[in-house]
Amino acid sequence: MARQNKNSLLLIIGLLVAVFGCADNNGGESSPASRSRSVTTIEHWRLLKEYADNEVSANSRYTDKRVTVTGPLDYVSVDKGKMVARFSVPAVSYTQLFAEFPDSEKSAVAGLRSGQQIMVECTCLGMISTGRLEMNDCALK
Repeated sequence: MARQNKNSLLLIIGLLVAVFGCADNNGGESSPASRSRSVTTIEHWRLLKEYADNEVSANSRYTDKRVTVTGPLDYVSVDKGKMVARFSVPAVSYTQLFAEFPDSEKSAVAGLRSGQQIMVECTCLGMISTGRLEMNDCALK
């Protein structure tokens, strides 16, 4: 009988840990650790090609998701008060890929140079206008 009570108690404790231990304790906001999990790593020209080939399919795979993108940097500028880096535009594409950085990345972005290979982790916004694919909340890797 005592053994059965012990097993029942352990089962109840295990269920409580499973239920409450997995609960979202931060009010629905993503933590930096969970937000930084990338959906995929992709070269910039492949991402541009996927959007050019089938924007609907690419939107379902990337838009509003974290993605790590690699490729050569064309330039860095400030656009409407935001730090923005443009990847080089490959010959196979007429679309430009932009990465927007928060102020917390200012010192890292200041060290970037044209032609440099970079890796960024961002949230993909998709095609915001014809020929303009954007990502925001970027961090250099």
